[in-house]
Amino acid sequence: MRKTPFLLSIIFSACFDPGSAPLNCSADAPACPDSLVCIDGRCVSPIDDFAAPMVDMAGDLAVIGSGCTKGGGQRIGSSGAWLCPGVYGGANPKASALCTTGKICSDLTLFSAQDCKSVALGFFAATWGGSDTKINPQNESCQNRAYNPALFGCGVGDFETKIGCSGFRMTMQANAANKLTAVAPVMFETFSNSEPSNGVICCP
Repeated sequence: MRKTPFLLSIIFSACFDPGSAPLNCSADAPACPDSLVCIDGRCVSPIDDFAAPMVDMAGDLAVIGSGCTKGGGQRIGSSGAWLCPGVYGGANPKASALCTTGKICSDLTLFSAQDCKSVALGFFAATWGGSDTKINPQNESCQNRAYNPALFGCGVGDFETKIGCSGFRMTMQANAANKLTAVAPVMFETFSNSEPSNGVICCP
């Protein structure tokens, strides 16, 4: 008669159904039903426990896979160049800090002029220059302040210049309306952009 409770416990443990409620376990009593393991005081499936960190890793990979320091951005062409939006200059880091490599594309080597024209949102700078005169701002000087400092790149700028600089014909003038300023000595890294939808073109 004394063996009956022992036999019943064996039968019930063999038919144990964990159901849907969470099962507790501990270091003193780590036993869990088949296919479950004791992790952090709960009986869980080892597959589920592995999947949780993978979800967290997906966010990290979005940053790792991007050419932009803050993650996100958009590829341009198929050779590793990225359009990276963000403010820069002034109290913010310099423009090149938006790139994971710290390198801004200086020409169209990694993408085409058509790729550049296809950018429909934001203006992404690659080089600088300026308009020669107030009368004809579409005549430009490259790497030279001339009449008014400007950036050259891809996307939605002020106008397309006649020749362009380093292959980039779209320009954005430094003025309050564009939230773009340039201070002396004028060079790419002394421009300040306070419009977060604009940015730079980053090269690997």
